[in-house]
Amino acid sequence: MNDLKTDAPKANLLVVDDTPVNLQLLSKILTKQGYFATTASSGPTALNTVQTKPPDLILLDVMMPDMDGYEVCKQLKAEARTRDIPIIFLSASHQTQDKVKAFAVGGVDYITKPFQSAEVWARVETHLALRHLQKHLQEKNDQLYNEIVERRKAETALQQSNNRYSNLAQSIPAMIYQYVLYPDGSQKFLYVSPACRQVYGLEPEAMVENGVLINQNVHLDDSNALEKSLAAAVN
Repeated sequence: MNDLKTDAPKANLLVVDDTPVNLQLLSKILTKQGYFATTASSGPTALNTVQTKPPDLILLDVMMPDMDGYEVCKQLKAEARTRDIPIIFLSASHQTQDKVKAFAVGGVDYITKPFQSAEVWARVETHLALRHLQKHLQEKNDQLYNEIVERRKAETALQQSNNRYSNLAQSIPAMIYQYVLYPDGSQKFLYVSPACRQVYGLEPEAMVENGVLINQNVHLDDSNALEKSLAAAVN
């Protein structure tokens, strides 16, 4: 026996209209294109449906009894969980003020009735694609933000560690240093503790800036021993 496999719907859509014929027609148009269409015949029913299972996009009739499409849209946009769902308004009105109001309350598009199947498909596809890109961009932004937060935490921890090391180094009477010996024989101090003032009579900053100063303040008999000690410290 062969298992039957069906493709998953491209997206879950909610169609809201108080006219049964329009609901049937839109559902047929969308299902034919591979979408899963849920229907609601009133504003309150639509709000309950969205809360139960938020769709990927809503096709919303403007003129409905009890609660019109504008009010439904306002309530959806007021909720964090539903405010980003794209809403395409459907209306028989061609009046400019009605279209402007639809966009003002949060709609992304406006289709006038009677509508054509190709137009509905095109607008639905466009706004689903835009929503997908927006979600992808938001995910990338969230990822970048989290990386920045983690980097700042690491930098803070490193600075605290350096501060502890510096405080410890300054409290020890013996000279503590970080030293680099390059392949060409040149040398550089990265850090020198304040004890160098008592040991060599030099300021720490001067030694970091010009490491050869230490050789000028060491007795000739101790110079070779110092160089061997420094070389051993970096090997």
